[in-house]
Order: sequence, then C-alpha cells, then structure tokens
Amino acid sequence: MKAIIIKLMCAVLLTGAIPLAAQSPVYFSKNYCPHTFVSLSTNVLTTDSGYFVFGSYNDTLLGGQQRLCVLVLDTLGTLQKEVFPSTNYLTQYYPSAEGAVTQTLDSGYIWAGTLYDGVKAKGYLIKFDHNLNVLWEHNYERNPDTIYSYLGLFSMTASTDGGFAMTGGIEEEPKNPHLVRTNILLIKTDSLGHVEWQKEYAYHRASYGYSVIQTSEKGFLIGGSGHTPGVDQSLRGIIIKTDSLGNELWRRYISSNGYHDSYCVVKNSPDGNFIVGTSLGVDKPNKEYSFRVIRLLKYDPAGTLLWDKQFELFRGFNNLMSMVVLDNGDIVSCGMIEGRFHPHNTARISWIVKVSTHGDSLWMRFHDRFSCHYCYNQLYDIATTSDGGFVMTGVADSLHYIRQNIWVLKVDSLGCAVPGCHLVGLREVIMPPEEVLLYPNPATTYLTMRLPSNLIHEQKEVRVFNSAGHEVLRQPLPTGEPEPTLDIYHLPAGIYYLRVIHRDISTVLGRFIKN
Repeated sequence: MKAIIIKLMCAVLLTGAIPLAAQSPVYFSKNYCPHTFVSLSTNVLTTDSGYFVFGSYNDTLLGGQQRLCVLVLDTLGTLQKEVFPSTNYLTQYYPSAEGAVTQTLDSGYIWAGTLYDGVKAKGYLIKFDHNLNVLWEHNYERNPDTIYSYLGLFSMTASTDGGFAMTGGIEEEPKNPHLVRTNILLIKTDSLGHVEWQKEYAYHRASYGYSVIQTSEKGFLIGGSGHTPGVDQSLRGIIIKTDSLGNELWRRYISSNGYHDSYCVVKNSPDGNFIVGTSLGVDKPNKEYSFRVIRLLKYDPAGTLLWDKQFELFRGFNNLMSMVVLDNGDIVSCGMIEGRFHPHNTARISWIVKVSTHGDSLWMRFHDRFSCHYCYNQLYDIATTSDGGFVMTGVADSLHYIRQNIWVLKVDSLGCAVPGCHLVGLREVIMPPEEVLLYPNPATTYLTMRLPSNLIHEQKEVRVFNSAGHEVLRQPLPTGEPEPTLDIYHLPAGIYYLRVIHRDISTVLGRFIKN
C-alpha cells in the first residue's frame, strides 16, 4: 500500500498589524492555529474585506485526523471567522499546492485536494458559496474497487465555460505489482464537478502535475515533475500543453543533467506567453541532495523558449513554491531555501523575488521568524493586494518556541514586512511583541529597548525608520547591555520602526510613537 505522508510544518511569525494612513501599505505578520498546535496553509485569496486563508490542522480530539480549515481575516490580519469544511470525520483531508483554490463565476469558491479514507487515496473538489458554506463535495478515484488505489489532486483552474480543470497524479493499473507507475493526471469537470473527460500523461515512474492553467486557445498547460523511486538525483521538471480536450500538443523537459531539480509552476503572461518557475540543480555536495537555484523561463504558445534566467539567492536547497504575474508582465515568486546561514545553523528561510517581464532581477527579500538551528519558515502561496503589495501564507517552525502554526505575511510592493527594508538590504527577522519591550511608548525624549537575549552580546547598531521607510537615525549599541537607551528628542512626532543590524541580519524590534 502506498503511504500518504503529509508532513505538517508550522510555527509563527508574530507582530501586530499596523494601520497606516489611507492609501498607505498595510503590514502584518501573524500566526494562527485552529484548535491545536499543528497547522499549515497552502493557499490564500484576496477578498474585498481581507483574505481567505486555506489550510489544514491536526485534530487531536479525533486521534490526529487531518482536517481542512479556512481562516477569514480582515485587511489587518485580524481573525474574523474559522470555517471547518471537512465533511467526513473518518477521512484524512490534505490541502494541495498553490492554485488549488479559486473563485467561481457565481462568486463562490472551489477547493481541490487529496483525501485518504483508510483504504484508498482520492481527489476531492469542494464547492463553497460566498460565505464559505459548503454546497457540495465530489470525490474522484482510480477505480471503485475496495482495494487500495491512488488518485491525488494538487492544483486546479477555473475554465472559461464555468467548469474546472484539475491536475495531480494517478496510478496505472499495475502490470507488474513490483513496478507501479504514477502518471500525470488532468481531469476536466463541468460547473457542478461532474467529470467530462480525464487524461493521463506518462513521464518518469512517479510523475505528478502540480500546476495547471487554461491557455488563450482554451487548452491547458500543466506544470509537473517526475522521478524514479530509489534513484538518487532523478527528479526532473516538465510542462505539457494540451488542446481543449486534453490531447497533448507538446511537452518540454525542464531539468539539469545529473542533479536533483523540482516541479514546475506555470502562469499566463499578459502578452499571451507562459511563465514557468522551478528550481535547478547545480551542484552536488554529497550524495543526498544537490544545491539548487531558482529558475524562471518564458515560452510562447508554440513551445519556443523566449528566455531562461537563473537566480542564486543563497547556496542551498532552493524551492520555488508559487508565483503571480502582474498586469505589466513582471513576475513575483516566493519559496524557501534550506542552507547553513551561519556556522552550526542549518535552517529554512523564506524569500520573495521580483523580476521584470524580460526576466531581469528587480529585487529579492528574505523573511523568517526564527533564526536558529533547524528553524523552519516557508511560504507556499502568494497573491496581490489592493494596496499594491502582496500577501503570502505558509508555515514557520521553531524547536525553541511555538511549533507548527499557519503563518500569514503581508508585505508592501517592495516585498518589505515593515517600511525601509529595501534600504537595509539584509535578511529580515521580525521579533514577536512578547520578546521585545520598547518603553516608554509613546516617548518624548528617550526610548529604552529591552533586547532579546540573542542580541545582547552581539556587535550591533540600531537604525530608525519613519513610516515612509526613510532612515532617520543610526548609531551603534553597546555590547552586553540588555536595555540600551536611545535619544529621540530631535525626531519629529510620528510613528517609527526600530531595526538592530547584526552580522547579515536585520532584526525588527517593533514600532514606537514619538510625541
């Protein structure tokens, strides 16, 4: 029996939401944990009143069952409502990759994913009304037998005819029980979730579709991957273009030679072409895994490569998770990187990268909550917001603090979690309010900072930024002093943000008000 192993990773990035003046960017970075200490989110949608965050949690009251959840947030990240749409309490429900949730033509929502009912893995499609009430659920399986079989759904897209196209993986009927093959799957349904047609595409022994879009010709483009189980460094990316009935028109293999790559994420570009995001293996420091760089490519509808760009954010194990293509053709992607950022400090941190429609790098940002050995901070999905910024969702984890919570991060148009990060240009860590004390606040003449313990004995300097992101003060801080004082008498009245710069990290302590 094929085991379904979904690793839940979550933790927290805490800071208060900061309401600014009208038309100004909104910043927040918060954690949420429905019912328990294990949760994650893989999809986020922007609404008129805020955000819908789609994810899952581990229901300890039901013996560790995996349940679905939707968090309703306002524009400041304040939790308004929790929705739990899992309808079968004997079944494990798993959220899927980016693009698994979309709004429907009737202002409702649709969510695709994979469930396990104790016998077999099936795909699910859940339809909500505009208030997130469940209207119906369909399950899709490889066969109606009572023995184990596998059909999983990872992403979907709404089609122009009101229906849906879903991609994932499906096991072939085994000709050899010791050589099971999983093919890339594409299912087309009508608006009520009834299957109109279903297609399979063979690649490697274990192949899956992770991303799908509808093309301007009413066909579909699938981004996926395949590998040979048990064969080291065999993971490769692939894109497959089909007609409106799922018949394959062409495919392109997007991979390196002899290194471990990643699956492909696909998006439409405003100029009628396609953007492909993936990770490219470039070096193999040991037999376990290769270093990977971020790779973005642009193809025309005929499958001709227009450009191919690579970005080495940090020498580590990069993974691109999601992308958005802006109206002007610029591309913003997010993901995570695993690496050794300091001696004896292996961790995963998140990144956001923006490139132009021609693939030229515009900016990149790093975000994490915890800077510690084996800390885990990962963004799974990204969406644009009405103030020109971006909202992202995922998980963050720290063995030293809180474990496995949903993380929602709202940044401005420059990828900053607080004003001024584009002026600092360093990896950013935002401290939770309970770990830092700024007093008095509001302040008039002096401001005292109670530093977190990991900063007290570091060589460091403090930088102060106003609400527009301009640096207004910079000075070194004494080593070994847990509560240094800052003279702010000369600053005009307003809202300010404190950063402590140490090594290659910018630690955001919070904000204060100057009277």
